[in-house]
Amino acid sequence: MKILAVCARTAFTWACDQKPKVAVPKFPNIKVTKRKPQPVPAESFEKLLGKAADEFWRTYPLCGWYGGLRLTECRHLRWIESDKLPWADFTANRIVLPGDLAKSDEEQWVPLHATLRESLE
Repeated sequence: MKILAVCARTAFTWACDQKPKVAVPKFPNIKVTKRKPQPVPAESFEKLLGKAADEFWRTYPLCGWYGGLRLTECRHLRWIESDKLPWADFTANRIVLPGDLAKSDEEQWVPLHATLRESLE
């Protein structure tokens, strides 16, 4: 809703610069409450896994479910060490996220869940 008001205000401002309107109308300040992400119900996840065409496409959502990876992190996941892309460190049983990808600009890692490890191998 707030973005709609911003877009409308921008359009009216542009229109005023073109001189067909006299003034930009006043817009109310819209306060949108911030919501925290909600967990996906297990039933929905199981249903998604059931729709996977093969093991490759089954592994993709498992990376998000058991590893907490984002879509791009799942897509770029490597099996060899990398400084720029996330990679699975099977010897230390973890997934390493290089600092270039992490919001904190620090290298991070997440434990490799047994189900995810089996699927990745």
